[in-house]
Amino acid sequence: MEKLNKVSELSEMLKQIPSFTPQANQVEMLRPIFEELIKMDKTTVEFFILDNIKTHFKISKEEAKKYISYLNRLRMQSLKKDRKANEYDLKYPLISDRDIDFSEALSAVSEIGIVNEETLKIVTAIVISSQLSLNPPLWLFIIGVPSSFKTELVGLFGLMPEVYTLDTLTENAFASGYVSPNGTDTQDLLPLLDNKCFIIKDLNTLFSMNVEMVKKILGDLTSIFDGKFQKFTATRGMIEYYSLFSMIGCVTPSIMIKHYNHATQLGPRFFFLQIPKLTEEEIQNGFDKSWSEINRKEKIAKARQLVSSYSTQLIPKIKSYKAEKEPKEIQNKINDVASLICKARGKAITKRETFKNDKGEDVEYYNITDWQVEDPWRILNQIKSLLRILSCINGANTITQKEIDTIKPIILSTMPVDRAEVLGILAIKCGLSAVQISKEIHKSSKTIRQTLKELEVLGIIDGYKDPEYLNSGKAPWFYFIREKFASILNAPIPSTESMTLLKSTNKAIELNDDEDDVDKK
Repeated sequence: MEKLNKVSELSEMLKQIPSFTPQANQVEMLRPIFEELIKMDKTTVEFFILDNIKTHFKISKEEAKKYISYLNRLRMQSLKKDRKANEYDLKYPLISDRDIDFSEALSAVSEIGIVNEETLKIVTAIVISSQLSLNPPLWLFIIGVPSSFKTELVGLFGLMPEVYTLDTLTENAFASGYVSPNGTDTQDLLPLLDNKCFIIKDLNTLFSMNVEMVKKILGDLTSIFDGKFQKFTATRGMIEYYSLFSMIGCVTPSIMIKHYNHATQLGPRFFFLQIPKLTEEEIQNGFDKSWSEINRKEKIAKARQLVSSYSTQLIPKIKSYKAEKEPKEIQNKINDVASLICKARGKAITKRETFKNDKGEDVEYYNITDWQVEDPWRILNQIKSLLRILSCINGANTITQKEIDTIKPIILSTMPVDRAEVLGILAIKCGLSAVQISKEIHKSSKTIRQTLKELEVLGIIDGYKDPEYLNSGKAPWFYFIREKFASILNAPIPSTESMTLLKSTNKAIELNDDEDDVDKK
C-alpha cells in the first residue's frame, strides 16, 4: 500500500511537468522524481519510466530506456557515497583533540598528488573566507588540465560542515519554479549555501550546455554575488533569498579559453588560479610514486581528514584575527596589484583596417582604437580580504611581501590566457622580442604581436631598442614588464642604457625594422 501511494504521488508530480518540455530539459524537470525513484526497487522504477514517463512525454521506448540507465547510474553513485561515508568518514573524522599545522596538511596532500604550497594556501583561504560574511565574497576558478589534481584537491575539504559540494550546476539549481503537488516545500539550493563555501567539482559540464542556458546560470550568479537574489515564477511567485558564500569551481583550460567571454559575463567577480604545469622531474616523481603506492584510498581519506581538520581549526582563529594596519609601502603594492589585474583583464576594442605592403597587396589587420578597464575598488577589497586571511594562515599580524608573493599565481591567471602566457614569460626573462616570445610559448608571432600590442596599450608592458642593434639596419622591439608591475611579479627590468630607448618615450625613433612593419599591421 505504501508503495502504491508513493507511485501515485510521483504520478501527480509528473503531471505538473509540461508534456511538451524539450528532451534536453526533461532530466532537470524530472530531478525531484528521480531522487525518489532511486530509493525504490528496480521493477517499480522500470514500470514507472516505461509507462508513466514514456506516455507523459510521448517518447519512444528506446528513449525511455535511457532514463532507466540514468537511474541505475544514480543509484550506484548513491550507494558508493554511502559506502565511502561508512568506510572512511567514520574511520577518519575531524580531528579536535590536537592542533594540525599547515606543514602536516601539505605533507599528507603530497602523498596523494602534486600541489605546491601557494595553491593549497589559496584554496584553504577561499574555503574559510565563507565564515567572515565578506562582501564582496571570494570566488575562484581553478583552471587545470585533466588529471591535474584540481578535483581531488577541492574534495579534501569535504568533511567540513562549512563546505557544500556539487558535481556540477543545472539550469534552475539556485531557485526552482517547481511546486510539489503534495504541498511539501521546494528544495532550493541558494539558502543552503549561506555562510558556506560552495564547491563545484566540474564546471566543464556547465559550459558544455546550450549557450542560452549557460548565460542564464551565469546571469543568476551575477545577481547572487552581491548577496541578494530575486526571481519571479508563474508557479511560486516572487522568490527572494539573501545568501553570502565563497565559491570554488574547477574547469579545464580548453573549456576556459573557448568560453572565456561567458565566464567574463560575471565581470570582475572571480579570481582565476592556473594549476602550474608539471616539470619533467615532477612527472617522473609522479610515475615513481604511482608504481610504489599502496593503500591510496587510505591515504586520500587521511589527507581529507587532515586538510578538513586544519581548515576547521583555522576558522575560530580567522574570526578573532585582528590585523594591524599595513605599512604604506605594502598598501601601495596592493593598490598596484589591483591595478595590474584590472588592466590585464581590460577589453581592447579593435577595428579592422587595411594597408598596402611592398608588393602593393592589401593586407588586413586589427587596430586597437579604444580600451575599457574596470575600476579597481571591488578587486582591491577582494585582494585585501584574501591577503589578510593568508597572513593569518602564515601566523603574521599584518600583510607582508610573503602573502603578496603567495598570490602571484592568481595575479598571472586572472586575465585572458594569451596575456597570462606572455606576462608569465616576461616575469622570468627580461627584454624579449615578439619572435622570441613566440618560440617560448609555441604560438604564432601574429598572435603574440597582437597580445603585446594589447598589453602595451593597457600600460602593462613597454619596449626598447637594443643599443647594439641601432646601426644594424634592423632593430626589433624588446619587451618587458613596466617597473611598477615588475616589482609585484619579481620580474627583471632592462639596463639603464636600454631604458633611454623606450617605445613609450621615443616615438620618433625611425628604423627599417621588419618587426616594426609587422606591428603596424
